[in-house]
Amino acid sequence: MTLDSLNIQIKRIPFGDYSMMQTINQTAHGIVKVCVRKDLNTLSSVKILSKQSVLKSFQEDHVRNEAMVLSAVEHPFICAFEGFGQCDRNLYLFS
Repeated sequence: MTLDSLNIQIKRIPFGDYSMMQTINQTAHGIVKVCVRKDLNTLSSVKILSKQSVLKSFQEDHVRNEAMVLSAVEHPFICAFEGFGQCDRNLYLFS
């Protein structure tokens, strides 16, 4: 079985639906932050990836696969994947 055969739909989320808070972790490609979903007033996390860094290191397929796998996984110890967003400079993976 391949990821393409799963036929998973990934939800696009408007970036303005969230307020960014403190940084949890920083990696070579991006930052993980705590955020608040404004309409539900609930805590979430967001992985912010620089588009330039992703393209420079040829990681487009890895990011796409990460989003597909996260959207397919349902487990009590893994945060549910809510969707993704983007702006001119960054990609946002919301959990």
